[in-house]
Amino acid sequence: MCDKVSQEYHPDFSTLSGIMEHFSRVPLEQFKADLNEWFYKSLDDNQIDLCKLNGENTIGFPEQLKHFVQDIYNQAEVLRKKQDDK
Repeated sequence: MCDKVSQEYHPDFSTLSGIMEHFSRVPLEQFKADLNEWFYKSLDDNQIDLCKLNGENTIGFPEQLKHFVQDIYNQAEVLRKKQDDK
């Protein structure tokens, strides 16, 4: 895994393979920051209000989404450590 990625490199988060490629290239904290930046920029670009995504039933949805994403990162980190230990 590279500790530094060229500042000119822009990850492709539009496909699963693009996400996994970037995940394997950068430290976990940078991956999380890059993915979060892309996600919120995509919402803004598409004029999507996360709080109003599905009407009134989304109270607390942004916070729930953050917890869900954090769980995914934690699971990915555990799997990466298991593979590194092989």
